[in-house]
Amino acid sequence: MAVVTSDLKIPSGELRGEWFPNGTLDTYIAQWLIDVEQYVDEITDAVTRDAASIAWIYWKAYGDIASRMAATPEAEEYYREIQRQYGGHQLSYFRQKSTENYDKFRRLTTTNDPASSSRFSIPLRNKAVW
Repeated sequence: MAVVTSDLKIPSGELRGEWFPNGTLDTYIAQWLIDVEQYVDEITDAVTRDAASIAWIYWKAYGDIASRMAATPEAEEYYREIQRQYGGHQLSYFRQKSTENYDKFRRLTTTNDPASSSRFSIPLRNKAVW
């Protein structure tokens, strides 16, 4: 079974559309599904391949959310009324979710064979999405 968009979004998955600007979640998932193939193409077990793909996409998604939150003021005020406010705990939550999924991905894609452990070259930084 290959991973599809609906596997990653609520109610089947973890991602919510409102976490992404202007209804872009489906667009990002479509690109991430393409991008992840280069990292999981040598995994022969379908269950492990799907789990690794999902972990990689969650890593990217949660990292992007954290990047956006880090670049956004903690509070936005309109006409002396606070409309939106983020706390440090929210940013920490998304950073933690990103790290957990990256670690899961690495566990699923790294073998005990030292020759193959460097096979995956994954950028450690997530690109901010605006």
